[in-house]
Amino acid sequence: MARGTLYGISCNREDAECFSPVDVYDHAGHDFDYINDGDSPECVVSLVERLESLGAEIGKEEGVYFIIIDEETKRHYFVERLIAFKKRAAEISLDEFALDDPYDLRWMVDNTYSDAAYSYDYGFCTMDQWIRSAAINEKYYLAHAYCMH
Repeated sequence: MARGTLYGISCNREDAECFSPVDVYDHAGHDFDYINDGDSPECVVSLVERLESLGAEIGKEEGVYFIIIDEETKRHYFVERLIAFKKRAAEISLDEFALDDPYDLRWMVDNTYSDAAYSYDYGFCTMDQWIRSAAINEKYYLAHAYCMH
């Protein structure tokens, strides 16, 4: 079963175009078990379309997609999980909070078993971490995506 998709994202178009699994091999066994060798351009299109539906500005330069995220895009990205988080937090008992592992609450804040981003600017991070840390109105290029397991 796939963990999610790893996207190569960079403020520099050439860096985004050069991204490959070799850039993240040191994360194997920790953040994922392995990465498929084949690039998944359909995943790039899927992420671009998703972010555009959330309000991001999308375009292409020399065949490479770029994304510009604003504060509203970030809010739209997390709104459903915040609603679910508040509902779940209101239901949790002290015993569950203190004696068990409420992993679902952590997942709602930072999904560590889903898509991820690698950037020469930020390193390896979850997609949630990347969305939060991406500079407002900065142009980010997205050229390659690989399936993580």
